[in-house]
Amino acid sequence: MLKQVFGDFLLLYKNFLHWNVSKILIYIAAFIFAFVLSLPFFLGMFAVMYVSPVNWGEIVWYYAQTNMLPVTFYESINVHMWYFIWSGFLAILGILMLIAGFMQYLLTTTKLYLWYIDGEKVPFLGNIYFNFKIFWKYVVYLGWVGLILLFPLLVFLVGFITLVVSFGGVELLNESANINGFILSVSIFGLLCLIWFIYTSFRFGYGYLALVDEKNYPEKQSWIFYLKESFKLTKGKFWKFFGIILLFSICIYFPIWIIEGILYEIVKNDILNLIWSVGMFLFFTLSYEMLFVSLYRRLFLENKVQQNISKEEEKTENIEEVI
Repeated sequence: MLKQVFGDFLLLYKNFLHWNVSKILIYIAAFIFAFVLSLPFFLGMFAVMYVSPVNWGEIVWYYAQTNMLPVTFYESINVHMWYFIWSGFLAILGILMLIAGFMQYLLTTTKLYLWYIDGEKVPFLGNIYFNFKIFWKYVVYLGWVGLILLFPLLVFLVGFITLVVSFGGVELLNESANINGFILSVSIFGLLCLIWFIYTSFRFGYGYLALVDEKNYPEKQSWIFYLKESFKLTKGKFWKFFGIILLFSICIYFPIWIIEGILYEIVKNDILNLIWSVGMFLFFTLSYEMLFVSLYRRLFLENKVQQNISKEEEKTENIEEVI
């Protein structure tokens, strides 16, 4: 399997020109799509701010001069609370749409790499995101994954508050005897929650691969199908997945991070930094995603392929029996 994953990784360099042109187009399309998707919400936010009685110009000018919010800002919140709530709500929606729109690059890149593995080279403008049904299904799927990942974060927050109270509150934590035990307890509890978060991300985070994999999933399903499919595909595969990712990170990406740190922090040569940045984009930007796509095909789909083979063998046996 490791040989297959490495072979898939080399496909990027066998399609070097196609890969780099595609990367540029993918990023441009992602920025444009994110901008168009979020624009109505930001326009709505500015419209609410414009019709509100709050003097935003004065507030912004005062903040620019002093780096502090004026007293009138806090007074306006009390008097015109609903204007702040609506403008804040629209701003949050705009930011979420901006993030979701830009995240289309992940779907496009995934589809591109699946084509490479299947031995296909698509036209540069062949973009799955013009299918809005797939994109919105991806957004809903992403939203539910985010909600699932909130559980370990909320548990940590509740546990943290509980630990603060159990150690006598914030005031008593200043005592050295209490603070050491508190730090140890929070560290252990935080580590457990982090492990839970990583494991949950692994189990539910790969349904988007099935969403764009038309070869193995020709019929599109609901978002909950892809959540269940991700959970099913990743069953019993965590340590293999983690081991291969760790191996590639140590052998390929870790030396790159060290060299990059030396160039930017020690050498500090603008020309070398520029050459390095261009080289990084050409040879490594969006290369890490190929590992996930390759592991999806080689590791996660292993059981599915075996099931399909078994079904084909059963069909053959049934035909032979009939004959």
